[in-house]
Amino acid sequence: MTDILPIIADLGLKPTELLILFMLWQNIKNTRNILDRLVEKVGNLELRMYSAQKNSLNIYDEK
Repeated sequence: MTDILPIIADLGLKPTELLILFMLWQNIKNTRNILDRLVEKVGNLELRMYSAQKNSLNIYDEK
């Protein structure tokens, strides 16, 4: 982050604007992490539902 500060300072941004940009970036990063975890949980749930459905079909096929 310290490498970026001189570049951002050259753009003429005020410290409060930098703080707001940093807070927005953190919010986007946290939202992306939450969405990644949600997608993973939905994928796991789909796999469990598929395997449960497949197992129930196998029970009926054996009879």
